[in-house]
Amino acid sequence: MLKRKGRLILIGLTVVAAALVIVYTTRSSGVSAELAVVKRTGLRTVVRAEGQTRVEERYVFTAPVSGQLLRIDAQPGDSVRTGDVLFRILPPPDSEQSLRVARARLEAARSQVMRMERMRDDARAAAEQAARTLERQRVLAAEEILSPQELEQAELAAASARRQWDAAESAFRATVADAQSAEALALADESERMQSGISVRAVEAGVLLSIRDRSGRVVAAGEPILETGNLERMEVVVDVLSEDAVQIRPGNPVALSGWGEEGVLEARVRYVEPAAFTKWSALGVEEQRVNVVIDLVSTGAPWADGPDEQPSAPITGRLGDGYRVDADIEIWSSDDALTVPVSAVFREAGEWFVFAVVKDTAEKRSVSLGRRSSEAAEVLSGLQAGDVVIRYPTADIAPGVRIRN
Repeated sequence: MLKRKGRLILIGLTVVAAALVIVYTTRSSGVSAELAVVKRTGLRTVVRAEGQTRVEERYVFTAPVSGQLLRIDAQPGDSVRTGDVLFRILPPPDSEQSLRVARARLEAARSQVMRMERMRDDARAAAEQAARTLERQRVLAAEEILSPQELEQAELAAASARRQWDAAESAFRATVADAQSAEALALADESERMQSGISVRAVEAGVLLSIRDRSGRVVAAGEPILETGNLERMEVVVDVLSEDAVQIRPGNPVALSGWGEEGVLEARVRYVEPAAFTKWSALGVEEQRVNVVIDLVSTGAPWADGPDEQPSAPITGRLGDGYRVDADIEIWSSDDALTVPVSAVFREAGEWFVFAVVKDTAEKRSVSLGRRSSEAAEVLSGLQAGDVVIRYPTADIAPGVRIRN
C-alpha cells in the first residue's frame, strides 16, 4: 500500500514538473501570433442586401374591349415611340347593350381625364414650388447659413417632385389615349369599327418589356396584353430587415455591385417604404422586411444601348428590368475613427476584450466598441492609437504569455 501511494505521489510530482516546464518554456520562448496596430482611419457601416432593378414607370396595356386581337408582330425588347400602334382589336358586332356599355366607358374615361389633369396640375405646382425652394436654399448655402446636408435634402426633394410631375404627365397622356379609344368605340358606326378596329398606342417612348401572347385570339375587355417601359428611367428596389430599415435615411449613399460587370455603381436612397411585409428566408426563418427604393447616381446608365452611349461613359454593358444587384447601403461613416480589427476582439460575460501586446507580453484588456463593419470596429475606450493587439487569439494566449510575431 505504501509503495503504491509512493508511486502515485511520484507520478503527481512528475506531472506538476512537466506543467511547470511547459509554462516556463511558453513564457520564455513566446507564442507566435498575428499582430495588428490600433489606428485612426476611415470607417463606414453598411447594410448589405440583394435587390433588383425596376422600371420607374411601367405601362400595362389591356384590351379596351372584348374582340379579336390581331397577331402582334413586335418582339420584347423592341423600341417604341410615343404614338406607335402596339396592337389592334377588331370588336364583335355591337348590340344595343354593348353600345350603351361603350358610351358609359366613354363617360368614365372622360371623368378620369379630368381627374388626372387635376393631379398633373397639382404635381406641376409642387415641382415648381420645390424648385423655388431649392433656389432659396442654394443662396443660403452659398452664404454658409445652410448646411450641405440640408441643401442635399432640398435637391433630393426637388428631383423627387420633378419625377412625380413627369409621372403625372405620363399618366395623364395614358388616360387621354384611353378616352380616345373609348370615344372611337362609342361614336364610330358599326361598319367603320369593323373595318378599322381599335388601335392601342404607346403613351411614352421606351421598349416592349413583355408580351403575354403574340398570337391572334379572342380577348376579353380588361385582359392584359403587353407592358412597356423606359429603360433610361430605372430604379433599384432592395428589401432589408425591418431593424435595418429604421437606420436608413433618404440620401444615404449606396454602392451597387454584382450587376454583371466590373465596377461599382454609385446610387442614393430615394425613400424607405413605410410598410413591411413577411418573407421566409432560405433557412425557413420568418422575417419582416422593408423595401428601400434607390436612384442610380453614376453617369453612363448601364442599361443604355451601346451605340447611344457617350464614349466617355465609365459604365458599359446593359441592365434591364428585374436584373439582380448587390447593394451596400451606408448608414454611418467617419473619416477619423479609432479602429481595431474585428478579428482581435472576443466576448466574455457580456463584455468585449482584446489581448494587447505590451513589452512582448500579452495583456488582457476590456474595451468598449461603437460602430462595426465586416473588417473593423470603432473603439470608444480601452485602447489608444498605436497599441498593438493580437488577431485571432488562440487558447495558448493568456495574460503574461510572451508573444513573438
